This record gives sequence, structure tokens and C-alpha cells, in this order.
Amino acid sequence: MDMKSETWKWVQELFDKHEAAQVAYLDFSGICHDCRGPAAVTVHRFNDGKIEVNGGAIHKIRQSDFPYFKCEHCLEADPVFRNFQPCEVFTRVVGYMRPVKQWNKGKKAEYAIRKNFNMDCA
Repeated sequence: MDMKSETWKWVQELFDKHEAAQVAYLDFSGICHDCRGPAAVTVHRFNDGKIEVNGGAIHKIRQSDFPYFKCEHCLEADPVFRNFQPCEVFTRVVGYMRPVKQWNKGKKAEYAIRKNFNMDCA
């Protein structure tokens, strides 16, 4: 794992949060970015600070709250994460289009409880 990457920094922060419990490994599970099947990744931190990843790959980008995973099979076939980016949702709240991620907590809460209706005009 590249020590300058966003993922490495994020993993270090997770280990630092659990330092009092002397956690030596973290288990992650999610959906494989490529095949959409299950992916289980284990990250070990050794006493010398070395980090080892087993069972696939994990990748975290700054704009996303959640990491991306690759299962071991897909990682062997293609080790590069491709064609991913967070989806930016735009909607109209006060008369003009704005990205949802730029809203305050109140507008986000209002958006979460909205209901969509389909009208048949046949």
C-alpha cells in the first residue's frame, strides 16, 4: 500500500482510533467494484508499522464516505480500480438546481423524507 495514498492515511486513522484496544487487524466486507459479488478484505498492521492487505483490495477516495473493494479474483485479473467516481445528485429545492452534497443538514433531512410520485397521463 502506497504510504502517501488517501487509503493508507484512512487505514492509519482507523488503527489509531483503536490503538487503546491494541487492534492488530481490521476486517472489511462489501461488494466488489468489478464483479459486484461479495468482497472480504483483511488489513493487518504489524508492530513495525508495516501494513499488509489480504483477500482482495480496498481503496478510499476523499470525496466518498465509504471505501471501494475488489475481491481476490478480480484483483488478480486487473489490479487497477477503474471507472469509479461518486455520483453527484442534483435536485431543486428553492427554485434552482443545486448538488445535494452542498446542502445544509436541514435541507438534507427534508430531501430524505420526500416521496416520489409517478403520474400516468394516458
